[in-house]
Amino acid sequence: MRKIDYWFIVPYFFALIPGLAYYLSKSHGDFVLLVNSSRNLFFDATMPWITHFGDGWIFAFACLAFLIYKWRLGLVVTALGLLQLLMSYFLKRVVFKGFPRPKTYFEELNIPLSFVEGVKVHGYHSFPSGHTMTAFALAFFLALYWKRPYLSLLLVTLAILVGFSRVYLLQHFLIDICAGSLVGVILG
Repeated sequence: MRKIDYWFIVPYFFALIPGLAYYLSKSHGDFVLLVNSSRNLFFDATMPWITHFGDGWIFAFACLAFLIYKWRLGLVVTALGLLQLLMSYFLKRVVFKGFPRPKTYFEELNIPLSFVEGVKVHGYHSFPSGHTMTAFALAFFLALYWKRPYLSLLLVTLAILVGFSRVYLLQHFLIDICAGSLVGVILG
């Protein structure tokens, strides 16, 4: 069994704990409104790309690459991907079925939002963030496998950016990405 990768876990908790503290000290959608009011051209251009690092095809690519590189490890990555997919589906569609995403939540409160052009925004199945779960599960697994401090820092930073992109693109609330990241790390 691999030791805990502190180069991943410490920065992760330095992001998670303040995120949860902010969420618990404010109203449910305050972080979304704060981020939405701070939109800029740079993030409008980059966040739609960054969010794709939480897509399922990233796991598919990792599975294929590891199956070619070391087939047994590829089977582990494949199992992790399938477990993450099933966990995400179960939590979003069964346990927390119908939780509104920011678009629907703020429409019901008559609070206008500013959307990034070209991004399809969903209305329901907000909790937890599947993209964030995917990013953290794969990133933590890779950090544990490779055990390189600089790579662990890069992976946790990319996973955190995926989570932030989900809020920036009005797909999720802060609590959705915190929960998704935690489940992802546990699975990873």
